[in-house]
Amino acid sequence: MLKHLVPVLFLLSIVFAAAAQQNRGYVPCSRQQPCYKNGETAKIQAANSRSDTLDVLHYAIHLSITNFGAQTIGGFTDVTLVPKLPAVEQVLLDLENMSVSAVEINGTEAAFNYTSPLLRVNLPTPATPADTLVVRVYYSGSPVTASFGGFYFTSVYAYNLGVGIGVDPPNFGRAWFPCFDNFVERSTYSFFITTAANHKAFCGGVLQNTVTNPDGTKTWHWELAQTIPTYLASVAVSDYATVSYLYNGENAQIPVQLGARATDTVNLKNSFVHLPDAIHAFEDAWGPYRFERVGFVAVPFNGGAMEHATNIAYPLFAVNGNLQWESLMAHEFSHHWFGDLVTCETAPDMWINEGWASYNERVFLEYVYGKPAYKTDVRENHRNVLLYAHIQDGQHLPVSGVPFDATYGSHVYNKGADVAHTLRGYMGDSLFFGCIKEFLSEFAFRNVNSEEMRNFLSACSGINLTDFFDDWIFSAGFPHFSVDSMKVEVDALGNYQTSVYVRQRLYAAPHFYHSVPLEIAFFDYALNRHTEVMTIDGACTVQQFTLPFYPVLALADPEERLSDATLDNYQMITTPGTASFPETGVTVEVVAVTDSAMVSITNNLVMPDRLQTPVDNLILSPNRYWSVEGYATGMLNASAEFSYNGSNSTNGGYLDNQLITVPETNLRLLYRPTTAEDWQILAGATLLPGASNTDKRGALRINNLQFGQYALGIIDPTRTDTLTTFLPNCITVGTPQTPANNNNTKPVFTAYPNPAKNTLNIVLLQHVSGLHAIHLYNMQGILLKTLPVAPDTPYANIDTDQLPNGTYVVQLVSKETGGKIAEQKVTITGR
Repeated sequence: MLKHLVPVLFLLSIVFAAAAQQNRGYVPCSRQQPCYKNGETAKIQAANSRSDTLDVLHYAIHLSITNFGAQTIGGFTDVTLVPKLPAVEQVLLDLENMSVSAVEINGTEAAFNYTSPLLRVNLPTPATPADTLVVRVYYSGSPVTASFGGFYFTSVYAYNLGVGIGVDPPNFGRAWFPCFDNFVERSTYSFFITTAANHKAFCGGVLQNTVTNPDGTKTWHWELAQTIPTYLASVAVSDYATVSYLYNGENAQIPVQLGARATDTVNLKNSFVHLPDAIHAFEDAWGPYRFERVGFVAVPFNGGAMEHATNIAYPLFAVNGNLQWESLMAHEFSHHWFGDLVTCETAPDMWINEGWASYNERVFLEYVYGKPAYKTDVRENHRNVLLYAHIQDGQHLPVSGVPFDATYGSHVYNKGADVAHTLRGYMGDSLFFGCIKEFLSEFAFRNVNSEEMRNFLSACSGINLTDFFDDWIFSAGFPHFSVDSMKVEVDALGNYQTSVYVRQRLYAAPHFYHSVPLEIAFFDYALNRHTEVMTIDGACTVQQFTLPFYPVLALADPEERLSDATLDNYQMITTPGTASFPETGVTVEVVAVTDSAMVSITNNLVMPDRLQTPVDNLILSPNRYWSVEGYATGMLNASAEFSYNGSNSTNGGYLDNQLITVPETNLRLLYRPTTAEDWQILAGATLLPGASNTDKRGALRINNLQFGQYALGIIDPTRTDTLTTFLPNCITVGTPQTPANNNNTKPVFTAYPNPAKNTLNIVLLQHVSGLHAIHLYNMQGILLKTLPVAPDTPYANIDTDQLPNGTYVVQLVSKETGGKIAEQKVTITGR
């Protein structure tokens, strides 16, 4: 079901608690401390408990849906049950707001008591597991609707939606037939729907026959042979036409039937042109389609769609003749693996249904349009989760164990998709798709909970996923990972022993994350790339790697495999023009570039380190900063605009709301080259306000973009910045003003390999103004070689194969003074 198409009104005030982000006194909902309100757990247990007593094998629903004027339905339903316990004396059925005229058990009239929504049927004698009971309920009335869900009439349509948002429990089969309305009871279905002569009934399963009755009405008989919960049973009636074809599925030919009024069938075909691609994508990813047909039926509902088994109720607004809503089509269809085939055991685990269906929108896009489309959609969804999920749902929530009023909220849908993507990053594609496919096969036509999913995937993959589920599924918030620094040493074999320091911070999470596989991409001076994987545990992780080159740059998770508290992407810049860094809030205008430049921009949604030396009346952003990382093989001249938005809007708003409390003319952009240095105000930054200086929208522009970190600040004499830097406890620090570590004191250049045999490579690690030449001296101070340096050239090579073995000094020489800028000792062993 996709209900988040409905516009949502946000009436909640926005509070970004930086201390909460840093794990000081913030205790969000979790699996151990659920978000349930009083009585919700008891309702969940009661809804499922009847399935421990009785097993519903089959429903046969006989209804007349012909009275569109009065908007009523009427008929009877046969419920076939088998007791699971001895001496069962009563059958309890759910039925909402109907008139019940009679009840029979195995053809004999039975006593009953009906107070909506509970129908109590007394058995004439206690039943045992050896008995089969057919309870027939005769009923009629005007079926109910919820804000989303129930049974709907218009002048030409009658249809149900099997989930009721705001209805407790949300299963809404009871809106039109008596049933065990929970997620765990699965049954087969027969539908006998009587309609007007010009109408057709679409139901789940396969159409068996159509009978023309003496009064001119028609009865449509459908059979659904696969077991489903009640919320997936369906009916839709109108003057439908049918678009039909066969799809060659993984195991067999699959009938495809799409229902719409004749005037809508051309648009239907055009909007569903990629339905065969969706079938192929999901069969390839998750295994064969297990139902007897693929079906969609168009209905005039403006709030979304509903994944009824083989008969998806699909909104007319999305049948518009183009592909605007094809992700909705893919979402609903993918429920035939996540939701219809394998169903969440309870509503608090709805992410198993809806989070995975939302993730499948991206799987579909990847199959049809390629990996860039997948990454773009994942990034956009991740941005919405980080910025707005806690606002839309009222608090930061885990994806498993949500309270009733968040059952169909942003955490379930959008963060559920976010963590599915992250699980793919943890496991890798082969294990991820292979084990999820086996999981769906193992639990086919059954219900499942998050613990069972965790245990199965751990056993299948050989990866202990306990930490993943504890961190990402059962707890609220997000981690944040950043490369704090790296230290490079050359060993005796000429290899580059590189120690990488990764810092973890928290965004509304209750604890540090553990056993996180974080990709680190290393680049050399020519932008060759080498990737390693670090295992992150706790606040700070240090790990050493043996690299084939001297790294000038290290990026954490550049391919965005983990959905942490960052919005980032990178570009390889080779030409002037606008460089796009979507979702980061930064626009770069490249004025000039020689050769190539790798530029990665990250919007970090955690508190930046505070000022080491406070500035009077300056308040630093409490909840975000930017990292601009990269390396240019030549000259890079670029300007940049850093956007701010503190408005109460879901179009980039909320983020800077807490910071901007005075006119925007007081905003400042701060910069520091590395994490070892303090923030400095960029005096040359230009304010580019939006419509006014008080609408909290605009940008700050700089004309000389440098690699380093940037943060927003504001001059406000009425406030004091009381936040303090959160120091990881695994790094030795002196005073609170001391940087987390000093490995970021980057050398001006490096010479490698060291020792060298035939060639010595010189690579600039910082921009050096006025560099004239590179000198090579022996230890007696005699100048042996002079290498002129062209402007904006960051590397050079010295031929050493004619030099005696020994120790030498490489020196950078200033054009203005002729003096040294920096030097490094090297060893030559080539002879």
